[in-house]
Parts: sequence; C-alpha cells; structure tokens
Amino acid sequence: MRTEYILYCALMIALAAFSAPASADYIISGDADDDCGITTADVALALQMATGSIAPDQERVDVNADGTISSIDALMILMMSQMTQVSVNAPEIVSGANDFMIEIYDVTNLDSGQFDLTFDPNVVNVTNVSSGEIGGTTIPIDSWNFTDAGTIRVLFNIPEVTGVAGDGQIATISFEITGTAGDTSVLELSHGSLVDCGSNETPALWFGCEVVIGVPVAVNAPEVIIEAFTATVDVEDISNINSGQFDLSFDPSVVNVTNVSSGDISGTAIPIVDWQFMDADTVRVLFKLSGVNGASGSGSVATIDFERVGSQSDACALNITDGLLVDTAADEIPATWADTNVAIGVPVAVNAPEVIIEAFTATVDVEDISNINSGQFDLSFDPSVVNVTNVSSGDISGTAIPIVDWQFMDADTVRVLFKLSGVNGASGSGSVATIDFERVGSQSDACALNITDGLLVDTAADEIPATWADTNVAIGVPVTVSAPETVYNTFTATINVEDVLNINSGQFDLTFDPGVVNVTNVSSGDVSGTTVPIVDWRFMDADTIRVLFKLSGANGASGTGSVATIEFAVSGSQGDTSVLDLFEGALSDTGADEIPAVWIDGGVTV
Repeated sequence: MRTEYILYCALMIALAAFSAPASADYIISGDADDDCGITTADVALALQMATGSIAPDQERVDVNADGTISSIDALMILMMSQMTQVSVNAPEIVSGANDFMIEIYDVTNLDSGQFDLTFDPNVVNVTNVSSGEIGGTTIPIDSWNFTDAGTIRVLFNIPEVTGVAGDGQIATISFEITGTAGDTSVLELSHGSLVDCGSNETPALWFGCEVVIGVPVAVNAPEVIIEAFTATVDVEDISNINSGQFDLSFDPSVVNVTNVSSGDISGTAIPIVDWQFMDADTVRVLFKLSGVNGASGSGSVATIDFERVGSQSDACALNITDGLLVDTAADEIPATWADTNVAIGVPVAVNAPEVIIEAFTATVDVEDISNINSGQFDLSFDPSVVNVTNVSSGDISGTAIPIVDWQFMDADTVRVLFKLSGVNGASGSGSVATIDFERVGSQSDACALNITDGLLVDTAADEIPATWADTNVAIGVPVTVSAPETVYNTFTATINVEDVLNINSGQFDLTFDPGVVNVTNVSSGDVSGTTVPIVDWRFMDADTIRVLFKLSGANGASGTGSVATIEFAVSGSQGDTSVLDLFEGALSDTGADEIPAVWIDGGVTV
C-alpha cells in the first residue's frame, strides 16, 4: 500500500512538472527518446538506463527526481504511457508560414474539450485554428480567441456523436514567423480539459515543444528540364555565414552532377572548398569563406551543374540532407532544408517570324516527343497588333495532329484543343497546331505571342512534362532589292522600302557573284520625294559591299521609295545568274529606334 502511494505521489509530481514553465531547451520528463510523447519505447530506454546498459539521461528519465534512475522511474513512465496524451507536433526548426498539429494519443469517448496555447509573439504568431481529425471523424473548432498577445484559447466540440476514440489531432494551428533566424519560442499547452460523452473529464498529459526560426535553404532547379541545367542551393536572409556543407542526392539514371561551383550571397562569393561523389547518386559539398569572413543577405551557397541522362517523362528528386551552416562565431545556424523535383520534358515553342509585313502563319512546335495523343494551350496576343483568323492541324513526323476545337476566350486569347483518334500517338518532331494571323497594327507595333495553360498527354493518359516558350512579332517594312530579271552590259538596282515612317538612317550589306556582276557605284535613294543621302559605301571583300545612309540631323522621311541606288557592270556570260543578297540590315527612325524590317533578296540573269 505504501509503495502504491509513493508511486501515485511521484506521478502527481511528474504531472505537475509537465505544467511548469518550460526551459530554453524544452524537456519532457519521461520522454526518454525525445519524440514529444511517452510510449513503451521510453519505458524500454528507462530500464536500460536503470540497469546501466546505456548512459543515463537524468533530465528526461529521473521522473521522481531522486537523483537516480531506477525501475521506479521506468514504472512511472509505463503508467504515463498508458494515459491519454496531448502534444504540440511542430518542427524543431521553422521558416515561413507553418501548420502545427495538436496531436492526441489513446483517447476514449472524446466529446469536447479546450486548451490554451502560449507562444512568444515576437517569434511566431497564430493566424488561424482549424479542425482536427480522429479516426476519420472531424473534430470541429467551436471557437478560438486571443486571451493575450501570446496566448490563444481553443474550444472544440463533436456534435451528435457518441464519442470518438483513438489517435489523431484535435486542432490544426496555423502560424506565421514574426522573429528572425535563431529566435526561439516554446509552444506551451495549459488549461487543457478533455470531456467524454458522459460529461466526465478524461485525465491527460499535455506536452508542449520548442521551435527555433531557421534560415530557409532550398534546392532551386527548373521543374522541367530539356538538356543540361543548373541548380542553386539558395538561402534567404542569412547573417554572418562562414562555412557549411550538405549532401545532394539524385537519380543517376535521370540526371547527373557534372560540376559544383561557388555560390553568391548579396555579392559575396561563397567558395567551394571540396565536392565529391559519395556514391553514384550523392555528392557532398563543402564551402567556406576565407578566415572568419562572413556573408549576410540572400543568394546561394553553391551552384550545381547537371547533365540530362534519362528520357522524356523521367523524373527525380533532388534531395538535400546532412546540411550544416556555421556562422563567423563557429556556431551552427539553424536551417530548414527543402528538396525539389525535376522532370525531363519536351520543348514547346511558338514559331513565328520576328518581323511581319502582312498576314502570317505561326506554328506551335515540339521536339523529340514520344507517344503524344492530345493536349491544349492558350495563346495570347495584342489584338491591336495582330489577330488570329484560323487554327488548323499540326504535323509530327508525318502524323497529322487534328484540332478538335479552338475558340476565343476573350479578345486577346484563343484556346486550342487537339487530339489524335482513339489512343493513337505520334512521336518525333513537328508542330501540334498551325495558327493563321492577320496584321492589324502599324509599323513598329510589336506584341508577344504568349503560350499558357499548356498540357500534353500521352497514349497512356499521362501528362508529358514540357517547357513552353513564347515569342514576339513586330510589324516591319519590306526592304527589297529591285533589279531587272535580265541584264546586259550595265544596269541599276534600287533598295526599295514601302510605307516607312520617319526613317532617318540605316545600313545594309549586299552580296553578289563578282564573276557575273560587279558594283561600280552607290548613290542616294529617294523616299516620297525626300533624298536619302549615302554617307559611305565600300567593298568588304570581292563579293560584298556595305552601304551607310543618313538624312541630315534628325530629319526623317516617310512613304515609299528607295534608300540607295546601286550601279552594276556585267562581268559574266550569257545565262550566268547571281543572287543579290541583302543582310546585316538596320533601319533607324528619327527617335533613334530601330525600325523592324524584312529584307528581301533579288536576282539577275545575264
């Protein structure tokens, strides 16, 4: 009888300790394995400590506080493990917004309850409390409110239920970060009460925990890759970092590391002192600044180059483990380490002329795709510049890609759906759609052709990863070599422009076959009565001349005409032909802006 009384008193002392304010290092008496709960695993550890099999942990396992660890402590822990337990389940290190759970273990006939949760509002703050769940039954939150800046009170009740039992959560607590890296806060449960369906209170142990604000470290890589790519290991708002390390694992049948180079934090280089393969799927990276120098701010601690190894739709995680950050005082910087995933995809690109004159056609191209069966995309544009007039089928390596529907979603966006019949698929390169446009705007108007909401699906109804590339078009002026088709002795060609606005200067190269024709002189052009003076022309080599023209000052010319007149002598024989090829062309207006242009060659026959 005396022994039972001693055990009872000791257990009550232990329970009182649980409700006492937590220390900076949050310790639960009886929690031998430090998992924020008391289970039979803790009993086993306590017995091993009592017999000297493993090193003792006085703070956690000396439950009756008599200075020794004995079977009495193990028995007390066993009694605790058989009680209902409520605990805060939160990560040790947090960064950014988080949801924490109020976990419950081994409850019987739960009907309602309440608790207070206390925290340091200078470190974290509660933003919401939502329902929990036990054994498939939702635990609704009746109410929650702040009782002071650092405490909330939560009440929950299960209506029209004869009690729930088992393990789960009684509430979900949403937090935001209010402090800075290294700040800590205890999340303490108090005034806890559990009531069963008979209106009786259920005895329970209530456990809090401690969280520390860490620096977020994340692998930053493209979600979808095509070929080789680069990933960075990024940090945010770090102070005085001096050194560190991490392991990065990957699937070597999908991607492989080819190099690791320095990172950069707010302009300070983070040198890599060593990197090596630990095995075929893991590299270990060590970095350190010289001496006790440190870096503060945001950026990356390493840059990692990868090659592509796998095939379309292969995917792998880039997992970061065994991470450690150290500051200039040689103290560890708390951090959260976030992985990412990459998938091998196909490139999808809008293919259109850079400069347009009138109506034009664009295609939505794909490369090296396997077993595509269907898909869709939205294409947006500026309707004051261009407008879609039709969408027709694409073609991939000889297989037509039928358009099943296209429509305007609004004035500047069309949605296109395509599908092959049944489960047929197409493989190779080509296009999934052909889009006809009309010109609406004027010279130098430009717009993007943006592709969004893209989806490709294969014959197994799985999504094909893809990168979606936009393009741009600009309305330009045609620049054309105008020369007689048939020439003899000597002849003149002009470099013509149509409907140009405010042209002030420009240049072009003209190439020809000097065995057929040769340039003898270049003289001024004329645009709608305004002379376009030649400021220089010269031979770049035997078959190419470069011509520069400019109006005086900031004067400009508008209309139709020519920017240069070129005189030729025939050097070949009857039947000889030569292309007169324009390239390296540039036109500028009176605002010193480039005028988009299409450069059209000519040709002559002796």
